Amino acid sequence: MSEINLMNHSKEIINLAKRCEQNGSIDTDLFAKYDVKRGLRDLNGKGVLAGLTEISEIISYTVVDMDMKPCDGRLYYRGVNVEDLVNGFTNPSFPEFMLNKENVREFTNDIIKLFTLKGVASRLRFLNPEVVMQEVDQVIRGYENYYHVQLPNFLRINLFLHTSIMIERVLVKEESGKIDSIDTEGINEESRKFIEVSKDIFKSIMMKYKIEISDAEYLLLYQILQSVIQK
Repeated sequence: MSEINLMNHSKEIINLAKRCEQNGSIDTDLFAKYDVKRGLRDLNGKGVLAGLTEISEIISYTVVDMDMKPCDGRLYYRGVNVEDLVNGFTNPSFPEFMLNKENVREFTNDIIKLFTLKGVASRLRFLNPEVVMQEVDQVIRGYENYYHVQLPNFLRINLFLHTSIMIERVLVKEESGKIDSIDTEGINEESRKFIEVSKDIFKSIMMKYKIEISDAEYLLLYQILQSVIQK
């Protein structure tokens, strides 16, 4: 399997990273003031300060009546729950450059790709996961442009995984178990139109890998996107 190079960021991400560095520097005197330690927990199991940052925070427990209770972990980036960030949420306390809708969209899209990359890489046997992810990103944008929709992020994650795996599966001529349940005969006009649109969107991928994607594969994608593109 090809090596994953997470450092292959776009110029925009590099510029945003530099801005974060400039806005997130910490006064070195504060390390002494707050007695920052190198360990992660004290003898009582309570987390101790291991660094100073205004960038991120991890919540792993809550305190109820002076008693610590484990909770589902939450990761915050500049005060915003990353789960909310992936779902497209912003608030006034977020950095100014992130309040622009287009910046939020591109930033969350990059986060989604990074979150999904490991899952894709663990399932691909031959193809370069980074390359395939970029190709699938163009596929997703193709559907969004044609149907004039912005896909919710949970759906984008689903499509990144499903479509990346589908491309390799078709390349090595393996069939999905779900294909047998797809009726390619009794399809309606909307489904037929989706197939034609999909053939155009996947044209460059089919030419590159010298593959032919079946109508049944497109209809599997239609099932994933149906609830959004029918609105």
